[in-house]
Amino acid sequence: MNRLLSISLLAAAITAAGNALAVGTGPVLDPPTPSIVTPENYEATVAEILAKTSALIANLDADLERQQAAARAQAEVDAANRLATYTSRKQGLAADVQTALTAEVKRIQQALAAADKQAVAARQANLAWYNDAKAEAAASFESQLSALETQLQSASSAIEAQTNAMLTALDMSYAAARKKVSNTKQLEKLDAQFSAARQTTLNAHESQLAPVVASYEAQKTDAAAQYDAEVFKVATMYSRKKAAVEEELTAEKRELQSALSNAKIEFGVDMGQQLAQLEADYAAAEQAAEQALQAQLAAAEAAHRDAVAAAEAQALAQVKELDDALASGKLAAHLNWTIPDARVDGAPLTVAELAGYELYYSSDDAAEAGVITISGGATTSHVVNDLPQGVYFFAISAIDSNGLKSDLSEMVEAQIGL
Repeated sequence: MNRLLSISLLAAAITAAGNALAVGTGPVLDPPTPSIVTPENYEATVAEILAKTSALIANLDADLERQQAAARAQAEVDAANRLATYTSRKQGLAADVQTALTAEVKRIQQALAAADKQAVAARQANLAWYNDAKAEAAASFESQLSALETQLQSASSAIEAQTNAMLTALDMSYAAARKKVSNTKQLEKLDAQFSAARQTTLNAHESQLAPVVASYEAQKTDAAAQYDAEVFKVATMYSRKKAAVEEELTAEKRELQSALSNAKIEFGVDMGQQLAQLEADYAAAEQAAEQALQAQLAAAEAAHRDAVAAAEAQALAQVKELDDALASGKLAAHLNWTIPDARVDGAPLTVAELAGYELYYSSDDAAEAGVITISGGATTSHVVNDLPQGVYFFAISAIDSNGLKSDLSEMVEAQIGL
């Protein structure tokens, strides 16, 4: 009946504590030391405390090494991921810049081809204009020559007709006069007169025809000079147009070639700037990661030092409790336990995650009962002082830094002062 009362008390204490379940299966209690601390078991008890403290410090050292190794391993994984991201972004940047540059080069090359095509069309148009202008000038010249020749032919025909009419009249007069002359001398004189008159008529014909021919030649010469001048003018304009086309083409090509060179330079500069920024960001990330790692390692070392100092201080406190218990001569129970190292789901549990323990005790008659809160996850023993003589039951629960509690350990029984 007394054991049942003790169990009920402990169960009620757990229920009153609230949130139980979380840390692990609970620390395992070792059987308590003899209820009365005497000079005979003092050294063994102190040696046991020191041995457990040394073992705890060794575990803390191992925990520190595991934490640091895990931090370094994670840092290596993170560094590999950052390097992969940096490499990918660098390759992507180079690809993007190359794609943009290729598109710009293609655009400029197409513009150059269009300029060449436009120049060819302009050359063809200028040549067609030149040929048309020359043909028009030649046609005009031929028309002028034809008109001059028509005028010459008309004037020549009129003079020829007039001369022929005069010669015919002379011949008729000569024939009539000859019929009236029978004397040889008179006939010779008549022949001489008519021969002279005929020659005078022919001379007059030549005199009338000469200025007409001279006028024709002069106008023909003027027309030829005008034609030559027009052809020269057309040729000059053609040369200017041709030169203008070539000059425009050369200027456009020079501008496009300059744009191509500038584009290559600008894309190169832009890529260099982006790469420099990317490298700067990567270097900054590496530096920040290294600083974070060093801070994490330093924090782990500081926590380790604190935990070691707490373990040593706890050992000294436990030894002092033993000394006090020995000096007082009162009844006491010295309980030892092991520290849990896993949670109920199998996840690892470090000493740094433990806030402390709750120690439940009760006498078999339930006259003495209580809960003792023990701070420090590194604590592995506790002395319950000033106990009346009797049979006692003890159990312990672990509490993590978030306030989550484990189930109770198995109960242990101790006879105090019997």
